[in-house]
Amino acid sequence: MTKVLLTGAGGQDGYYLAHKLCRLGYEVYGVVRPGDPARYKYLTEVPFLSLVQADLLDYPSLMSVATVIYPDIIINTAGLTSPAACWGTPELAFQVNGLGAVRLLETYASPNIKFIQFGSIADFGPYGASKQYAQVMMDDYRNRGFATTTIRFAGHHSPRRSGQFFSKKVVSVIAGIKRGEQGQLHLGDLSRSQDWGAAPDFMDAVIEILDMEPGTYTVGTGDPYTLEEFVKAAFLIAELNMDDHVVSESFHVQPYDVASLSAGPDARLSWRPQVDFLQLVDWLVTSELEVPGVRINV
Repeated sequence: MTKVLLTGAGGQDGYYLAHKLCRLGYEVYGVVRPGDPARYKYLTEVPFLSLVQADLLDYPSLMSVATVIYPDIIINTAGLTSPAACWGTPELAFQVNGLGAVRLLETYASPNIKFIQFGSIADFGPYGASKQYAQVMMDDYRNRGFATTTIRFAGHHSPRRSGQFFSKKVVSVIAGIKRGEQGQLHLGDLSRSQDWGAAPDFMDAVIEILDMEPGTYTVGTGDPYTLEEFVKAAFLIAELNMDDHVVSESFHVQPYDVASLSAGPDARLSWRPQVDFLQLVDWLVTSELEVPGVRINV
């Protein structure tokens, strides 16, 4: 049985990828940061997933895992994933997203292990810089004979997103408005466009890439929508009037941004996105409201 070490098992991508890998018969060890086990109670619903504790910032903890688990594949989904949060903690972003990936790879340092690094199409700001560093290092290790792969992801979302992310903030406030607990949603500039993929859908691309040659691959919808279009669709699905509740303000969550951040799926992949924009928005809103709607297969 193929053994997989999956870091970031408590995050959005790790959660959905663990489900898929376990169903396919992989022996999966999910790495979570040390702490209260109750934080990861929801992972007990993933059949056949074994949890181990380690931290990308803590080399001894990684070594302790390496002494008992020798995987065939390492998939590093762990990281500081909110670009906005990375602006406030650029050194931490580099330590976790950049050096953390190298630290994990060096823990095993074996050309016989497939190493899959989760990257990003973003190449600006502390978040983008930290991911770019990790990608360059994966390229370097691959040139030296290691089976290292970087998957560059465009935007993808799910109900498991944290409140730091725009999509989760919007649907959470909409749910509060619907329940009469909140009245307004304060938002800044909504002109930026991006991909709106579904996280479980994107993890299907990862499954395909596991059997491909080491390299750099891109996973995205190539079909961007603006933040404003997302907000309008979310209010419409919730049967609310956006104009009654959205307050426009001139604030920014990060010093600068790009007008559009999108990429199509890698031409070498047979995978193509199955969940469209409106299906994704419906899933996010109805999941937050806990009412029937589109359901995405995890």
